Amino acid sequence: MSFLYRFEIYPNQYYLNDKDSYEKKQIEWIKKYLHLNIDQIFEVKYFLLKSEELIEDIDSIAKEVLIDSVTEVLVASNSNSFEHSNIILNNRGLMSSLLIDVGFKPGVTDNSATATKEAFSLFPQMKNQSFEISSGTMYFVNSSESLTIEKLSKFAYESLANGLLNSVNISQSEEIFSLNRFRCISYPEVKVTSNEVKSIDLSCGREELLNLNQENCWAFSDAELDQIIAHYKKINRNPSDVEMEVIAQSWSEHCKHKIFASDIQYTEDTELPLGVKKLGAFDVSGLFKTFIRGSTLKIQETRKLPWLISIFHDNAGVVRFDDNLDLCIKVETHNSPSALDPYGGALTGILGVNRDILGVGIGAKPIANTNVFCLAENSYFEKNEINIPPLLKNPDRIRDGVHKGVQDGGNKSGIPTVNGAFLYNQDFVGKPLVYCGTIGVIPHVENNQNTSDKRQSPGDLIVMAGGRIGKDGIHGATFSSMELLDNTPSSVVQIGDPITQKRLSDFLLEARAKGLFNSVTDNGAGGLSSSIGEMAQKTNGAIVYLEKALVKYPGLSPYELMVSESQERMTFSVEKNKIDDFLNLAKKRNVEASVVGEFTSNGVLEVFYDKKQVASLDLHFLHESLAPMRLQAHFNSSHNKASWHDKIEVKKEIPKSNNQILLDLLSSANIRSHEHLVRRYDHEVKAATIVKPFTGEKKYGHSSPNDGGVVWLAPHGGCADNAVAITCGINPKVSK
Repeated sequence: MSFLYRFEIYPNQYYLNDKDSYEKKQIEWIKKYLHLNIDQIFEVKYFLLKSEELIEDIDSIAKEVLIDSVTEVLVASNSNSFEHSNIILNNRGLMSSLLIDVGFKPGVTDNSATATKEAFSLFPQMKNQSFEISSGTMYFVNSSESLTIEKLSKFAYESLANGLLNSVNISQSEEIFSLNRFRCISYPEVKVTSNEVKSIDLSCGREELLNLNQENCWAFSDAELDQIIAHYKKINRNPSDVEMEVIAQSWSEHCKHKIFASDIQYTEDTELPLGVKKLGAFDVSGLFKTFIRGSTLKIQETRKLPWLISIFHDNAGVVRFDDNLDLCIKVETHNSPSALDPYGGALTGILGVNRDILGVGIGAKPIANTNVFCLAENSYFEKNEINIPPLLKNPDRIRDGVHKGVQDGGNKSGIPTVNGAFLYNQDFVGKPLVYCGTIGVIPHVENNQNTSDKRQSPGDLIVMAGGRIGKDGIHGATFSSMELLDNTPSSVVQIGDPITQKRLSDFLLEARAKGLFNSVTDNGAGGLSSSIGEMAQKTNGAIVYLEKALVKYPGLSPYELMVSESQERMTFSVEKNKIDDFLNLAKKRNVEASVVGEFTSNGVLEVFYDKKQVASLDLHFLHESLAPMRLQAHFNSSHNKASWHDKIEVKKEIPKSNNQILLDLLSSANIRSHEHLVRRYDHEVKAATIVKPFTGEKKYGHSSPNDGGVVWLAPHGGCADNAVAITCGINPKVSK
């Protein structure tokens, strides 16, 4: 028998006015964007606790953990006794209001619940209890106009929830406060499907194979499918679903950068406009290989640059900066995830580049964050009465979401955000560009070893540490190569956990200083598949035991265990004689770690689940055999860029005075101040930011924007007089 407890947190009736300003902003947003006349909206946070046994004194524990007893009131209930605060609801006139209940779908990361469970676990009477916690929010809504379920549902999914992540229930508020209603409340359990390994019949016919390709988010091209068919025909067997998923992740655009690596035939018009340089026809064997890596290597070779320490083969490049430290920087985009879930997409973006820095060499320390957001603005479409295409989120909601995601990712991880930019153009309405960047430091040498070298060797144990594996983040790598459609699986979206990552980060740096591991990389796009698959290239083999991986809940299939990108995880290479010290330090620092395999030298990535082999992939085929794409490029000087909204007639404005034109210009999105957003980032954490995003005379409020941020390196182990300046620039008009 299981027991279900519900804890609702209300503001004390004497402190109700504290919420009024927040509610007012909510109501203004609803009127502006959704054209609904809502008079009142009242927000109540709640938690559900499921236990296998009846817990004594649970109400007292909940009060201590969940509320500030001066400003808040806790209403605690269970399946035998359901209570509610009539006084609060009646005082606010909410007993007859409509109720929107927003919770997380099963399997979605719930950071509030995770932190709450940890706090509950600190109490002696909870030590031996088996229990789970989920969180949600109730919104009581009153309106003078008739609100239909359809209108409220639109409001809920536009403003309060995300259909990919959240469950939403709408009802009359009286219903929630009845015994029968409480018994209908269920804990969000993950439904376990079959975890059997499937064999993929490559001879099933082209149409069926293409359907499997789409349904499973493999994102293979026709040529890639042909290459896979030929490979498995050669070894005389069909692939398992685990093998297909690992190949799909390894060959994704996100991981292989296939367009940058493609063979391109370039041609151009015979007559070019004045000022445009003629290049003539030529072939390019990889833009990256020729113009990015090739140019850098050429400069390094001719100029003999001693400060260029590591380039193009790790999670980030490394350059020598002073007598003590090397610097590394990583920037990447999180566009598709941010279009689907702005907050979660940007949060996992910034936490992901933090982990990229942690995965440089044998582990660098993140010291600063930066970002660039390329967005649309809702006012343009509203002003010109342009309907945004269906399924796209409100541009202003995307802005607020990506900003909050990067804000939380940095602030809650203890990494200062010292630089960034907002750029607006209506073409970003479909998919924003969300650039997230992190700067890191690493000593030249530690424990008499170069820190920029990865040293995994055959016989080293493979250890996964940090967050557990879940269904969230499956197919994230392959999905980013696909078109955004309305049947997007919810598993591609994930929410990061900055607090778990902060613990993992501190543990990693301490373990590095103690020399407890040989190599490390992040579980980025593709999870264990990408981290172990990449690290195995150096040793030429690895064997993985998936049943040993720590999971959020039971029932994950082997392919899900292998490719899930669930956040806050790193993979380590640990010598067998150091594994006890490594695991003991992890336990001491409250970081979960498990040995999931061993590096080998037989040229094969072998994967087992419960003693049964579920994948055996030749590493050369996996990483070296992918044929380059063959593309053609032609420069057409008469080509005019077209947008979906170009055909829509833009309203002609009445000529204005010069004063009004100037005011309009200064208030436009790309010129006006974004100080109210930038100030929400923590610039001060780590106490090393010596030039911040805003400066100026004190009497003017220090509000002039800087072109960059400057971080002092001495607190991070650098020389006393050294600092690094971080800035950014972007101009999408060039690409037009």
